[in-house]
Amino acid sequence: MRLVTALLGLGLISPAAAADLSGVKTYLNGKLDTQLAGTRALSAAADRYYALAKGTNFDYKALAKTPRPAPRCRRPAPGGHRPAPPTRPSRASWPGWTP
Repeated sequence: MRLVTALLGLGLISPAAAADLSGVKTYLNGKLDTQLAGTRALSAAADRYYALAKGTNFDYKALAKTPRPAPRCRRPAPGGHRPAPPTRPSRASWPGWTP
């Protein structure tokens, strides 16, 4: 990138010959936004955990016994539910299987 900038400054190549990297910049900014959101969520969870631990004077046995709210789903699945994974047949249904 520095080479292109230097050549543009010297007038050795035209601005039209330089690659348009706006798509790459948009893509990377989107990825960075995702990482920042994840970092903020992780930091908030760590702060909540620290506050809980501090509330029990860092007694982790007592902390493990304290009731906690049910975990929240990050995002509901389309249709409001997630389909169950396919089940495997039990061994009893295999031909020739005897316990």
